[in-house]
Amino acid sequence: MRKLPTVAGGSGPRFVRQAGVVAPVLPLEGSEGVVPDALVDERHRGAVFLVARSDFDAGDVPENAVARLLTLGVRAVLAPGFERTFHGKCLSNGVLPVILDEAIAERIFDRADSGEPLEITVDLERQVIDCPGMEGVAFDADPRVRNKLLLGLTDLEETLRYVGDITALRTDDRNRRPWLYEVPGRGGAPADAPSASSEEDRRGPPGPGRRNPEP
Repeated sequence: MRKLPTVAGGSGPRFVRQAGVVAPVLPLEGSEGVVPDALVDERHRGAVFLVARSDFDAGDVPENAVARLLTLGVRAVLAPGFERTFHGKCLSNGVLPVILDEAIAERIFDRADSGEPLEITVDLERQVIDCPGMEGVAFDADPRVRNKLLLGLTDLEETLRYVGDITALRTDDRNRRPWLYEVPGRGGAPADAPSASSEEDRRGPPGPGRRNPEP
């Protein structure tokens, strides 16, 4: 898998490698989402990971679910799937959503729910979950998302890293397809070239003591 180069970090939330207790997600009937009910068991106090045996249900308001995760100190959620908005909000707030094969997710779930607190390590740099009694569980991470979390980049910082590339791409495209940057009715002038009318607008209307240019 392609991996982007690591450069200076940003000011946003980071996720590199985290160890801690994993709590099984146990939704209650009639609850408005699984997050508030996932850590009520005393065995899982202070858990930094959640694991679901099926697609993670964030409730009707994904933004509230992510805020709840941050309040609880959750750093990653392991599940076979996620609702799209919830997935994006997690990434923006430094919470890592890890998509696992359903059989593997269920195995971790059962172990977390069956006895003493289960402590695992989630390593984004290696893209591996280390769980006692199991071989390392590899997981996929989008290269851009991985780099963003490893470096702690905000959305703005991530965009600014590519300003030079964007400018170079636009310049190259202008050279290859100049007709796309021409404005109809302006004699083929580039889209960003000043027009005669705009020059007149800057001069303003003629006033006392000011003569109009000769025709």
